[in-house]
Amino acid sequence: MARPASPRSGIIVAVEGGSGAGKTALVADLAATLGATAIPEAADLGGRRASLRFRSDAELARLEAALFARDLDRWRRADRGRAKGGPILLDTGPFGTLTYTRGLVEIRAAGPGVLRRLIARGRRAAALGALGVPDLVLYLEAPEATLRRRAARAPAGHPPRLTERHHRVGRIERRLWLTAFRTRFPRRLVRLDADRPADRVRRSAERAIRRAKPLRRTGPGPLLGWVEEIGGGSGETGNR
Repeated sequence: MARPASPRSGIIVAVEGGSGAGKTALVADLAATLGATAIPEAADLGGRRASLRFRSDAELARLEAALFARDLDRWRRADRGRAKGGPILLDTGPFGTLTYTRGLVEIRAAGPGVLRRLIARGRRAAALGALGVPDLVLYLEAPEATLRRRAARAPAGHPPRLTERHHRVGRIERRLWLTAFRTRFPRRLVRLDADRPADRVRRSAERAIRRAKPLRRTGPGPLLGWVEEIGGGSGETGNR
């Protein structure tokens, strides 16, 4: 089989989607076929998966602060790679900790104070240029029945005790990506039907990456707006 044409250099691509959508597998496939650099999600950084269990808001706050620090490190690595020519593939973008915490608050698994503190960190990082927006977000979509079936087949990466929580939070994250993010960053999100064979999903992803262009650098305003959107904006997060 002929090797696909190389995508344009300097592109940061984030692969997003619900638990079981196939993000990690797609990133690995794309890295192999495109010769791209892959950066694992925050929970997997360093080769040892972080525990996502918590017993209190204080414990969750410490966990999410540590994971967000990893997200910032992932972004630094991606940005350095882009400067060298890329492309760079992020298994879940640099906002994963923020959006997941938003979901936990909405389903009342965490108090709103945890999210407020984390969003304050996000604002500071955005203002200082330590956090940025991927040039392209590939959002993997599949029916929830498919996501649950896939998660059950890979319990190491999708612990059964956390499955229901992941899926509930995933619905909220999907809303954030497909409404708020697409509104603020038009043409930077591509939805892919992940309920198809893996090779077809990969080919669709390759086409999207080859068409993508580096995101024009602007001031921090749009990014700060997106971070605020994750935080709820109106201050009503957690009271719905």
